[in-house]
Amino acid sequence: MSCSQSPHLGEPDRHSISYFPSTNYDSVNVHIPKGYSFTSIPNKFTKNLILAQSNLLFTESVDDTLRKQLIDLLINRAITKKIYTLNKAIQLDNICKLEFIADLNTIKNIESELVSIYVNRLSESIHPLFQNKIPYPNWKNISFNKLLLPCENLPVPKRAKLLPNAPREYRKGVHRGIDFFADWGTPVRAVAEGTVIRADHNFKEVSSALRSELLQKASQIHRTPSDVFEHVLLGKSVILDHGLKFIPGYRVITIYAHLSHINKNVKPGVKIKKGEQLGKTGNTGMQASTLGKRDGSHLHWEMILQNKDGEFYTGQGLKYKELYPLLQSMFK
Repeated sequence: MSCSQSPHLGEPDRHSISYFPSTNYDSVNVHIPKGYSFTSIPNKFTKNLILAQSNLLFTESVDDTLRKQLIDLLINRAITKKIYTLNKAIQLDNICKLEFIADLNTIKNIESELVSIYVNRLSESIHPLFQNKIPYPNWKNISFNKLLLPCENLPVPKRAKLLPNAPREYRKGVHRGIDFFADWGTPVRAVAEGTVIRADHNFKEVSSALRSELLQKASQIHRTPSDVFEHVLLGKSVILDHGLKFIPGYRVITIYAHLSHINKNVKPGVKIKKGEQLGKTGNTGMQASTLGKRDGSHLHWEMILQNKDGEFYTGQGLKYKELYPLLQSMFK
């Protein structure tokens, strides 16, 4: 959109266009001098609009940490849409005056979509073929044995994005474990005694193009398919079975993913002692690995609990203020 005639001096300066937002950014008036071009409301107004509305967003069943992440995702999605629509235009001698109104319904629709992905799905089964009978266990009633940290002297990270329940927008999924960031080749050990049931010695990385294609499909169906997650995104992995006595009332397994190396003796059926080395950290299953890079090296670790009510990842459904202390208390 442009106003007729050119300014008398110099080239048009886009900064001479004036913006007058309302207090809560639900409307923006734009004044455009003649000769100056205008295309759309800048992204910063969409961001400010959502931040102004933030007290009304994600208010149910969402803790503060997850809520902040969801608002960031909402901002990113809203910027790609046409949130502001032209409501009124007035042409004067030397200026065009435009009034834009924010479409709050679009924001609510995005909010509902994100809630369905990252909040309501917290009670989903680990494997889509099975349906949990309860949303998730009462974690306060579960007695965890003291575990070894999977990477010695590397504590549970504090950042919520590295812990269970964090959104994973790129694959429309939810993070089920703990990401322990460590240098490439850092030793990884068994957190407890167990039996190997998976050891991907012959894991082969898919191409970058195939990985991207699979994630696009995940985006279209709004979930991470189990085959993509388990056989592509986990990379070179080891899974240990800790049996039925480790946590009373549950069968327990632990997952060690993105490994760069697995020790030769770690094979299905082999008994592993607590603290025994399983392999070394890497980034297999990640985009960088498909490109032959070592960026983002870390251990993705999960503990899965299974019983007659379903399968649950540790900390599933907990708010951050309860989750972080629980995870800390699990390890020596």
